[in-house]
Amino acid sequence: MSATVTADTLTPRATVALSIASTLSWLPMSVLPFEVSTIADDYAFGTTGAGWTATGELLVLAVTAAWLGRSIDSRDKRALSVLGVLVASAASVGSIGAHSIIALVLSRLMVGLGCGMIAAATNALPTLHRKPERVFAYMQITLGVQFGLANYAMGIASGLGRERLFSVELAFLVILGVGALLLPSGVRRTNDQSMQPTEDRGISKAVLASVASLALLWASLQASWSFAEQAATARGLTEKSLIMWFTISGLIGPGGGIAAAALGERFGYWMPLTVGFATQWVSAIAMYCMGGYYTYVVGILLFNAPIAFTTTYLLGLLAVLDKTGRGASIGGAAANFGGAIGPLLGVVALSVPHLSSVGAIAALLLLIAWGVCTSAARGLPAPVEVRPVG
Repeated sequence: MSATVTADTLTPRATVALSIASTLSWLPMSVLPFEVSTIADDYAFGTTGAGWTATGELLVLAVTAAWLGRSIDSRDKRALSVLGVLVASAASVGSIGAHSIIALVLSRLMVGLGCGMIAAATNALPTLHRKPERVFAYMQITLGVQFGLANYAMGIASGLGRERLFSVELAFLVILGVGALLLPSGVRRTNDQSMQPTEDRGISKAVLASVASLALLWASLQASWSFAEQAATARGLTEKSLIMWFTISGLIGPGGGIAAAALGERFGYWMPLTVGFATQWVSAIAMYCMGGYYTYVVGILLFNAPIAFTTTYLLGLLAVLDKTGRGASIGGAAANFGGAIGPLLGVVALSVPHLSSVGAIAALLLLIAWGVCTSAARGLPAPVEVRPVG
């Protein structure tokens, strides 16, 4: 007997809610430079200690998303997202009230746990839409807006002292977390032996290649982003000017998602991915390896748009290769793993010590990620692969 699979569809209202709620899984990464500087300076934990704290937070996020992603198709994604918002919000309150570094570190790890729950649920939901790559594009567009607003809010909240980071974080969790209440449950159930829980089925090489590429991409991005504030200061930017350029870069970011949504699969995956990785490579080199105020500004302005563009195509590729949603969910977890490793790579690079070493590592990881993702694009099913590629 054929399987009966029940799952909510992704309505327009649910798509909007998903686009909003999904940005919370990336919130720790959006505010990463401010977190590193806050913990390093205001809590006197040092750059290395701050880097390890950020790595731990993002690692908890990644492990949580990966573990839940193994069986995400049978989980209630609305309930999981709401629980994640509650856990992260409580931990953010704990961060505000922390008076010792131990309490602060524990609170940051719990933020990672809550955001990991949100990541697992929201990365799997786009497969309920007939064009999942377009939903991923919408998610990246709203992520760009969130990034810009979060940086702008950091400037507004500057008078709050060291608590400003956690106060801004809590405000975003509470306001954007409302979107989690409007998500579909997205639960799939089946009695068919051929469609048992997803952890019992194999993963194709193309899916693994896409997952690896996402991990490498985000390791590069977070290595660059973790120390973007230090690089800006070294290039002569004041705190006011760097917040301004960070905000503008974030508001430019949605353009990458808009471009991905407009192009769709019209040019396949290989060409858009190549363009995205190449632009990101130029950004890393300009921010860290070339020097100068205006060169840095060019690099930071180029930073966010290709993130939305490239991530959209990689997640869309995973959605095409794995219709269960497991591939996209694990891909999102892989991005989080990469993001967790990124700050640590930056700390290691700074031991040289020279800021250009951070850019060199970021650029190298981007080249490797691009090489890996081309194999994933070539592994597409025949109906999609025959579309124009270049």
